[in-house]
This record gives sequence, structure tokens and C-alpha cells, in this order.
Amino acid sequence: MDTISVLIIEDNQGDARLIEEYLRLDLSVTYSIHFTSTLADSLLRIRGQKFDIILVDLGLPDSQGMSTFDEIVSINPRSPIVIITGVDNENLGIEAIRKGALNYLPKNQVNAILLNRTIKHSIQLKRINEELFETREKYKSIFEEAPNMILSLDSEGIILDCNNRTYLLLGYTKDELVGQSFTKMFYPASAEKATQSLREIFKTGLICSDELKMARKNGEEVTVLVNSSVLNNSIGEELRAYCIIEDITGRKRLEEEIRVSEVKHRTLFETMLQGVIYQAADGAIISANKASERILGLTLDQMMGRTSFDPRWKAIHEDGSDFIGEAHPSIEALKTGKEISNVVMGIFNPQNERTTWINVNAVPQFVAGESIAYQVYTTFEDITDRKIIEQGLISAKEKAEESDKLKTAFLRNISHEIRTPLNAIVGFSSLLDNPRLSIEKQRSFIETINRSSDHLLAIVNDVVEFSNIEAGILQLNKDEFNLNTIMNDLYNRFNTLISGKSLEFGFDIGLSDPAANIITDVTKLTQILSNLTNNALKFTSQGKINIGYSLIDGNIQFHVSDTGIGISEDKFTKIFDRFYQVEHSEARLCEGTGLGLSICKAYAELLGGKMWVTSTQNEGSTFFFTIPYDIVKNKNIGDHHISEEKNSEVLTTKIVLVAEDDVINFELVRELLSDLNIKVRHALTGSNAIQLCKIEPPDLILMDLRMPDMDGFEATKRIKEFLPDIPVIALTAYSTEIDRNKAFSCGCSDFVTKPFTRKVLISKINEHLFR
Repeated sequence: MDTISVLIIEDNQGDARLIEEYLRLDLSVTYSIHFTSTLADSLLRIRGQKFDIILVDLGLPDSQGMSTFDEIVSINPRSPIVIITGVDNENLGIEAIRKGALNYLPKNQVNAILLNRTIKHSIQLKRINEELFETREKYKSIFEEAPNMILSLDSEGIILDCNNRTYLLLGYTKDELVGQSFTKMFYPASAEKATQSLREIFKTGLICSDELKMARKNGEEVTVLVNSSVLNNSIGEELRAYCIIEDITGRKRLEEEIRVSEVKHRTLFETMLQGVIYQAADGAIISANKASERILGLTLDQMMGRTSFDPRWKAIHEDGSDFIGEAHPSIEALKTGKEISNVVMGIFNPQNERTTWINVNAVPQFVAGESIAYQVYTTFEDITDRKIIEQGLISAKEKAEESDKLKTAFLRNISHEIRTPLNAIVGFSSLLDNPRLSIEKQRSFIETINRSSDHLLAIVNDVVEFSNIEAGILQLNKDEFNLNTIMNDLYNRFNTLISGKSLEFGFDIGLSDPAANIITDVTKLTQILSNLTNNALKFTSQGKINIGYSLIDGNIQFHVSDTGIGISEDKFTKIFDRFYQVEHSEARLCEGTGLGLSICKAYAELLGGKMWVTSTQNEGSTFFFTIPYDIVKNKNIGDHHISEEKNSEVLTTKIVLVAEDDVINFELVRELLSDLNIKVRHALTGSNAIQLCKIEPPDLILMDLRMPDMDGFEATKRIKEFLPDIPVIALTAYSTEIDRNKAFSCGCSDFVTKPFTRKVLISKINEHLFR
């Protein structure tokens, strides 16, 4: 690569350095650049050294205008001078060209391409002129072997001569071109432009550069860059124009490909879902796409110039610690020169004022041959939703593990709770076989068996009810009742239980009897109060227990307080979780499944309220829950209970059909009814029950709901078709509200859940036989 020595005569240092930068941008040429800022220094340099090109500003501190040019020419008449000046004066340019300047460029029109192109072309034309003056042979060699087409034209555009490259490129012979108008080689639009430029250069003497379309002899299109100038003879007469024509078809094709590629790149850059940011070597952001603005919550203007060290990013690691600027992927890539991949970081988003989680990749970029990156581009995607899901999965996993632990503890506990009363039932039942057992001991053992049976039944009911809650099949059975009556019954029942203990039992009501007539599910309300009061009794050995309610903001707020062991504040929420039991030495001595409070909370929410607790360890606890105050309008409600003693004996002989597939359960019912005036018939299946009803219609049916062949639901529906008035009591181990409602919808008159007492069974039978 040849070195072009350039002398820049310019007193403005900024302009001089700008010209130098323009020259350096042309990587195809090596320039040796020298500077002077005064005419005197310039003349000294020109006398001592030969330059390929001299770029002259006409306005110097010690010389102005064309006198500067004249002084330089006087030292070396063949000095290759291009005038670059701030004076945009066409007449001055014409004068300079006529006096021998290669070109005249106003500073406000100069750019890197024009300057480099002008220098190259000026040097080339200068050399051609010199060789024409020196020797014809040398001229021919340059003319014919030039890599570009060269045309010699007269002022009318007639081709006087052309070089070999013209024939090679266009396919015309010399005879086909010489003497013809040069417009023959151009497409019409380009021919008009070429003619206009030819007139201009003959008129002004300036170099003219045009991009035009030429046509080969075979019609193919060729894109060319035409640089035209007029040469004078020694006495100043205009001789001819020379056109240096460069075939730029390949370059234009490449430029178009680059343009299309740039459009594609820009389109991809702006439309891709990933954020893309370009940062300079100092880390400052110089470009960002739309996705970056969306993900980071910043506009491009807000991001421009910001570095990774800016504290406004508020960047954090996954563990919540600060993500310092030095460790940012883009800075790491710039420092190490290596790609950085899959770095997760949190960035503060000022739009939603939340942390956005991103996965970042950074790639450094280098100038060919350089080892230090000049910029880095960073791509990142928003993984906030993924992080939320991951955190949710982690939380779910932790909850599942905790649930498994609680289930395991529950199973161990429930095994203990079931086996304890069961042991008493089995043990004392076996002792009843002893013929030497006294009547008093028999009665004592039977009472123990009954208490253990009630305890076991309570455990089973808790488990079944919790299963219903888990399955989401709880239903409300709202009824009208008097709340004060329920509270009085509850007080009387529990006041009896604490007799003989060091406990005081308090009772508060918040409404008058007429105002206490409300509508809700009385069974579930009673169970909540009973469970909470039972808990208070379990955990309170001395002191006071108080139950009651008050009307607050349209809701009835119940409370059950005690002076027992209390609960630590960190357990206030956990105690309502399923299977959870307070890990307290005294508490663990008390029986329970760990389901009671979970069931109570579910009931309270089903009733339209909520439940919570306040407590101080070793001082006591108060449980609260609310239900909506749904008052009964203008109606007096009596006591909401039926005495188990009512109708305890059947008065006349009746036929009762027992539909039961379990023989033991049938034998139990028959034995319970054996001393009454009742004839008991037995059906093993639903179909058998239908047949017996047709043969001998009974007065009442005790219907098991789960049987082979045909269940009790279907059997009841079919029997009701031909015995519509017969009372049917569902006698079943099913206990859910859904089963109860289904039984009634099939035609059952009542619903008794196994296990049951003799009093309950006889009361139900009498109730429906003697209505």
C-alpha cells in the first residue's frame, strides 16, 4: 500500500484535526500527514520536502486569499494543491482552478468520502497531466493500463480517445466509440446528466463527480462513478475533458446487500422480544431497542449514557444482595474480552416500582486485529414470571413437605387417639364375660365403654368432617332459631362438665331474646362453639372460661376465652392449619386430632364470617369468630331442640322393614327394638326391600343407603312410587350434607347417622309413626 504524503496548511487546529480524521477513515490508503499553520512555515516545508498533495486554507494569519496560493505556486509551480477553505465563493474557486489548483472545496461541503475521493482523483489527474507533459509514451502507458475507464472528450461530448478498460468493460471496439457522442454509452436519464456535467466542467473548470448508469454493448447495465475534469494547454486554451470512470457495479451491489442487511438487523433489533443494549468501552449505553425500554421501564433517552455503575439500577443478586457495577455482565465482558452467559439479576423498574428479573448475556466486540473490545452488546429476557413461578413451586414444595410432616404426625396421633378409646372398649367388653362380676362393676364398665365409644365417634366425626372440607362438599342448612336458647343449652351442658373442678364458667349474651331470633346453620354454629369450649377445657386446669357474643358492625362476634396455657404469637396462624397441634409439653398431654380448629375456621368462613385468636403464653387465650347478623322478621322462635325422652315408647304393634346388608347391624336394630310392640322384617338388598314392600307393606322403613344390587337411594325412590306416604328413615354410615340432601330428595323422611343410640332410634320411629 503506497504512502501518500500530505501537507495540511491550516491555522485552525480543530479543522486540521478533522481533515486528518477524514483521511484516516480510508483504510485503503496510508497517509503521511504534516501540518503548518502559517504561510512562512509552509514555504519552508515545501522547499525542503516534496508532497503528494497540499491541502491549503486561503485564510492564514500572515496571508489571505489567492496571494497564499500564488506564493506557494511561485516556490513550486507543479505543487499538487487542493484548496479547502471556509469561503464558499464560486468565482474564487474558478480562479484557483485556472491557476493550477486541483480542486476547490468549501469546508461546509467536505466529508470523508469526498475528501479522500478528491485527493485520490486529484493525485491521479495530476500524475496524468505531468506524464502528458513529460512524455507521450508514458501517457499512453498510464492511459491504457489504468484500472478504470478513461475517456477524452471535446466540448461537445465527442469521444476523442478511450483506453483499453473501456473496451473490456463495455464490449465496444475503438472504432465504434471514437468520433461518437459519449451519450451512446449511457442510459437516457444518465446521458442527460452526463451532458449537463460536461457543460458544467467546461464552463467552470471544476472537477465533477457523478454516479451514472452505462450500457454495455449487449445491453447489460453497469453502474459507474464518473469523475470529469478539463485540462488546459500551456497557453491556457481549453483542450479536452477527461473522464475517469470507475465500475462500481459490484460495490453498489454490496452496498445494497449491506443496506438490506442493515434494514433486517434494525427490524430485528427493534421488534425482538429480548432486550438488546449496546455499551461503549467505558460502559456507557449508546443504543437500546424497544424491548429494553419495556423490560427496564425506561425510555431510550433515560438510558443513553447511563453505565452499569449507576446506583439507580438498584441491581440485586437472587439472594437479595447488591449486584455491584464491576460484576455486571457487560462490564465483565469488556474487562475479560469473553462472553458472559446466563447471569440472573434483578433490576428496579421505575414504571411499576418493582424488581424485574432478567437473564443476561453479554458479548464483547472487537475491531479486526485488536485485542481490546470497543463495545459490548448485551441481550436479556424478562424472567420475572418464571421467578414468581419458581418461588411458588419452592413455596409449594415447602408447604407440601410441611404438610407431609404434619400428616405423619397426624397419623401417629390419630392412631393413638383411636386406639386409646378402642382399647377401653375392647378391654372392658371382654371383662363383661366374667360371671363373677358384680352389678356395680358391670355398670361402671358399661359407662366406660359408652364414654369411650362417644370419644371414638367424636374422632371419626372430626376425620369425616375434615374430609368433607378438603373435598369442598360442605353445604349450609340454614334454619330459624333463637341464639340465646342455643347459648343457654351450651352453658348448661359445659357447666355440668366442670363441676368439681377449680374452674369458673362465665356466660355473656349480647341480644334480647326477640333480637336473638336469627337465621344460620345452627348445627355448624353449635359445633364451632362446642369445639372451642372443649379446647378451653382441655388446656385450662384452673381459673376461668367465658363464652358469649356481641353485635358489632352488623355481625355477631362470638368469643371463647380461658386462662389456660396460652399460645405463642408465631403460632396464631398455624394453629388453624390442618393436622397442626401446638408443640407444648402440657398441650401434648391432651387428647385431640389436630383437626378441630381447622374445622371450626372452615365452618366460620362457610357461615360468612372469619376466625382469629389472641393469646399470651401462660396467661390464656381468646378465640373470636363472626357470622352475619341475619335476623328473623316478626316471628317468635321456640327452643330449637327435641328431647330425647319424648315418645320413648311405641304404643301399638307396627311392622318395621329394616333394609340392611350387614347382618350384625340388622341384629343390633332388632335387639334395640325387641322389647317394643314392633314386628321387624329384614331385606338384604334394595331389590329385596321393594319385593317385601309389595308383598306386605310395612308401617315404616329403616333404609341403609349403601347396599349391593341396588342402593338405598334408588330403592326409596321406587318404593315411594307405589307407597308414597310410607315414612322412610335413612339409617346409614354416610354423614355428609350432600348424602343427607340426596336422601331427602329421594323421598326419605329423616336421616340417622351410624352409630346411634337406642333413644335416638326409638324417638325417630315414634316421631314418624305417630305424627
